[in-house]
Amino acid sequence: MKQKLIILANAEKLRAYRLTSDDLLQQQRIEAIKTDLHRLSPDPIESSDDDGRFPSGSLQHGAPMRHGEPHGRTLEKRRRLLDAMTKAICDLIEHEEFDIWNLAAPAELSEQLVKSLPIQAQQKLTDLKKADYTGLPIKEVEGLFS
Repeated sequence: MKQKLIILANAEKLRAYRLTSDDLLQQQRIEAIKTDLHRLSPDPIESSDDDGRFPSGSLQHGAPMRHGEPHGRTLEKRRRLLDAMTKAICDLIEHEEFDIWNLAAPAELSEQLVKSLPIQAQQKLTDLKKADYTGLPIKEVEGLFS
């Protein structure tokens, strides 16, 4: 019996499936795996009201604050999400029993995800699809990496 781990990811979701195939009975069974994609709550990027603020005027105490621009906010959000996805994928790879694993993610995300994974996880990756398949029904996921 062969077991395959299938991970589907996009910018907001992470889904995982276990595909078990029995060569003797010529059948496959797919089941969803619970993923733990932890988000920081509250996200310090979104909850900060002092973002880019700096004192103005010549008063030392109680000087009015000017509003700055949210430089790097979207980049920081992407970096944090990538870190959370990488950690969730590493947890799946460490805790699930499988022979091979496959990944499907949009092109801009897939390269970053693969590069941020440990070498051992990269070596077990057998197929990488550069597209967003997170919305596929479970029956279509089964045929995606056959």
